[in-house]
Parts: sequence; C-alpha cells; structure tokens
Amino acid sequence: MKPIVFLVFPAHGHVNPTLPVVRELTARGRRVVYFCGEEFRENIEEAGAEFRRYAGPGITGKNVRLLWNPVRFFCFLIQTARKMSTVHLREISRLTPACLVYDSLLAAGKIIAVKLNLPHVSSVTIPVFSGSGIKKLLSLKTILTEFGRNLPQLFLAAVSLCVIRLRHGVTLDPFTVVQNEAPLTLVYTSRFFQPGAESLGEHFCFVGPNIAARPRDASFPLARLAGKKVVTVSFGTILHEQRAVYRTCIKLLKDTIYQVVLVTGPNHDRRTLEPVPRNFIIRERIPQLEVLERTGVFLTHGGMNSVQEALYYGVPLIVFPQTPEQEYIADRVEELGAGVRIRSLAGLEAVFRHLPDFLDADAPYRRAAAGISRTLRDAGGYRKAADLIVRYGQSDKQ
Repeated sequence: MKPIVFLVFPAHGHVNPTLPVVRELTARGRRVVYFCGEEFRENIEEAGAEFRRYAGPGITGKNVRLLWNPVRFFCFLIQTARKMSTVHLREISRLTPACLVYDSLLAAGKIIAVKLNLPHVSSVTIPVFSGSGIKKLLSLKTILTEFGRNLPQLFLAAVSLCVIRLRHGVTLDPFTVVQNEAPLTLVYTSRFFQPGAESLGEHFCFVGPNIAARPRDASFPLARLAGKKVVTVSFGTILHEQRAVYRTCIKLLKDTIYQVVLVTGPNHDRRTLEPVPRNFIIRERIPQLEVLERTGVFLTHGGMNSVQEALYYGVPLIVFPQTPEQEYIADRVEELGAGVRIRSLAGLEAVFRHLPDFLDADAPYRRAAAGISRTLRDAGGYRKAADLIVRYGQSDKQ
C-alpha cells in the first residue's frame, strides 16, 4: 500500500492539529511518513508514523521577529520553498505516495506534488486569508514602509521565485505563499468561525479542531481546579516571554477567589515570578485540553490552535495578540462576541476588573463561545479529516 506523506512546518501549532489525523490513519492500517523537525520525532512516532527529518528552517528564538514583519516572513517562506522543494523532491519521489499532505505555509509541498503529479492536500492551521485578509495582513502601507528596509530579502525572494520556475516549472504566487491551497484544503476550524468563508471555494473543507485524548500528565494537579473559577494564562511555545503580562496577572489576581493557571513556556526563569501566590499554579507546560475543559476564561496570545481548543470547550477569551496573524484572529473572536481583544497592559487591567462578565454562567461572552463550540464540534474533527484524505488519495483527482 502506498504511503500517505506529511510535510509539516516544525512548530507546535502546526504539528499538533495533524497528530490525531495521523493516529487515525495509522489505526486504519495506513502507512504514514511524516517529515518534520527533530524535536517532534517522539510525538510523531507515538502517533504511529515513520519520522523523516525536515531539512528546512523553522521559527525559533533567533528568528522569531519574522512573525512581526509580514514582508520578511513572506520572503522567508519563499526562500524556504526553494530549498525544500529541491532537498525533499527525490526522497518523496522514491516513496511514491498515494497522497502528499503539506502544511499550507510550505509551498515546497505544492511544488513537489505538481512536479510529481501527486494528489495533494493542504493542511491549514492558521486562518485562511481571503482577499481582504491578505490586504489586511500585507497592506500597501506595510509594503511601502518595509520595502526599503528589506531590499536584500526581497531580492533573494525574487531569485528564489525564478529558480523555482526554471527548475520545477511551477510559478509561485508570492501573495498566496502563506496559504498554498490544494484541490483538497483542510482547515481546522468551522466555516462559521472562518472570516469571509462565503468567498472560499468548495475545495476548502472545514473539519474543526482535532480534539483527541492525549497522554495524561499525572504531575499536574487537576484536582485543584474542581469547583473553582479558573483563569488560564498561556502565550504558546514561541512568544511566551511575557514577563510583564505574568507579573500583571499576579499583581491583580493574587489572593482572589480565582484559581489561576499560568503557563510560562519553556526555559522561563520562574524566580522572576516568586513568591507564587497560593491561588496560582505556575508551570512551563500544562495538559492544555484537560485544563481548558475546566477553565472559565482564557488569556491568550491568539494562536489559532489555542483559540480553537478554548472555543471547542466554550471558553471565553481575552486575546492579547503579538503578531499580525493573531490580530486577525483576535478581531474575529471579538466580532463573534466570544471575547475581547486587548492592546496593552492597561487594557488587561481594565478587563480583569470585569472578570464576572466572562465567568458568569449566563454572560454574553460565554453564550457566544458556547455557540461557536457547537459549530466546531459538528465539523467532524480528525475522523472526517482522515476520511477525506483517504478518499482523495484513492481518487483520480490531481
């Protein structure tokens, strides 16, 4: 049986949504080969896939500032596409896949699939940027402001586009490099949550967040959350250095009726937050699904994965976005009435003075979040995603 090959951007928010799909495919007896960063090997192999090392760069502490600059991020993605489409082409060709599933940020997946005439699927773990969304993310003002500052990167990106065209015969549109569509494009939210969903074609299949059981973390004291008004604070795994936010949370919520779960992310010096108040649980990482299921309100950076998981459990959101993509998500949360977007620590203090607006059982934010939750649960999840991939890989569609 020909394998299903995954080629995924090495970041938790991009890998985690795909793992339940991989686990479902392997449980059905399908062979899955998964290209990704070495740090994800254990989780990928635990899901039943064969791990192969991804040869391209990811987003790390050294280049995280790319996320604040859409022009440089676009250039980064184009140059990554040139490198990876060359490095992985021969290896994927030898696998003779039934289907290639690639991360929507990795144009190399689309290039390889077109070059090898493979059925291909795009895995979208960020919002789909429609025409208006792209203009908001990469406005004329942004282009004009950043053009002069990034001439070397823009030149290298232009060279990469020419190399891709000459080497592979594929013309890459630089304005859609953040969402490389495929004949089957899986989006891990509901059509209701997606901004501008009515303008998207039928090849966009909204399957909702892939919520599945994860290994139990016995070290986390879930019992301390029972019967409490829980406030969870997390800024993900890349943009987690938010000391001012954490200190503000401690200042405003210590010794209150709220049980606070504060996630610092990896390698954070916990001593900067001591002494830890009695009503706080501070960890580098948490079993997020189990905690969100018991959470009353979630303070988040607005990463797509975190927002979708919270809304799946009907949790209202306070969103403090750190990148243009997260601003886009925060605006949608606010538009749908499931939470608020804040822009400063002063805004956070103002919101914290009105926490009952989020925590009360009949609060409007909670009702709106519950409505979105129903659309996410009805979308089908990882089983529907697996069904679509298998069906498409067996079809004659190219």
